Amino acid sequence: MRPWGHRRKKKIASFGKRLFSLPMVTHQNLAEWYLALERYLSAGVALPKALRDSGGVPTAWREESAARLEAGTPFDEILKSAPKWLPRTDRFVLSAAASSGRLVEMLPLLREMHDNAAKRSREVMGACLYPLFILHFAVLVLPLPSVVAGEGPGYWGQVLPALGMMWGVIGVIWWGWQKRSAFLRWMAGKLPGVAGALSYQAWARFSGVMRGLYLAGAPMEEVWFGAGESSGDRALAALALRMVERIQKGERPGDSLAGEKALPPNFVSFYRNGEETGQLDQTLARLEAEFREEATRRLFQVSFWYPKLIYLLVAVYIGWQIIQFFQGYIEIFDDILGP
Repeated sequence: MRPWGHRRKKKIASFGKRLFSLPMVTHQNLAEWYLALERYLSAGVALPKALRDSGGVPTAWREESAARLEAGTPFDEILKSAPKWLPRTDRFVLSAAASSGRLVEMLPLLREMHDNAAKRSREVMGACLYPLFILHFAVLVLPLPSVVAGEGPGYWGQVLPALGMMWGVIGVIWWGWQKRSAFLRWMAGKLPGVAGALSYQAWARFSGVMRGLYLAGAPMEEVWFGAGESSGDRALAALALRMVERIQKGERPGDSLAGEKALPPNFVSFYRNGEETGQLDQTLARLEAEFREEATRRLFQVSFWYPKLIYLLVAVYIGWQIIQFFQGYIEIFDDILGP
């Protein structure tokens, strides 16, 4: 009988293999896929062939989905069993659009959403370059005083473990970002400034998905439910469920939004106006644009102040190390010179 420790290591290795074998599908990949699908379907190509010929996402899934469509499987069932790289937002919109026969009209909306997300990802990565430079500078410089003083391990003995740990953390964060990890989002939401930007991103996604489902002709309860589930925000998802119950009772959504705190006041007022004037799709498009612009503005603020804070902390620590270094030499000279 093999020891328990061996079985545990085997399970961990198996989990790691499954974890890292998942296909890495980025926002840019999804945007390219939707663009290709839009072009094929607009040209009159049947959906199974469009799936096979379009690129951007894993070929195996496209081939399997096309074969299932040709065998008579509804597109909605295929979307429900799609891999995790296809976001829930996209599944709701694609399902509603296919059911209403407006798939071609909805693909540009999804492409735009992922294009914006890819742009924000590049902006965030660009903003992280300066803090990474400062951190590398600190890792390379901070061991020097102890090495000169002959204390602790050698220079590379201090630098290499620190660099390995730092790059390990960076790799995990990058992987989680590409996989759209819920845990990473939760951690980011605890950072001052980032939480506000994430709230505006959730409201923008909520408004965008609601607009897409509304234009796709989905029933209003499905519009609210899909928007809430796709937002990635628990408060919005709970609000959506409450709204579904009220809609099923015959109440208008705009009349039931008073006092709800999950959405900002301007959403409530604009939604009511759009509902009364029959221009809800235009209203939701405007709200999505405003929320996305505010989220971008806040992310720029975060990308400006966080590097400054890191730089200040590193500068203070280096200054303190220099003072400690020279203080040690002064004490040595005092001992040599005596009273």
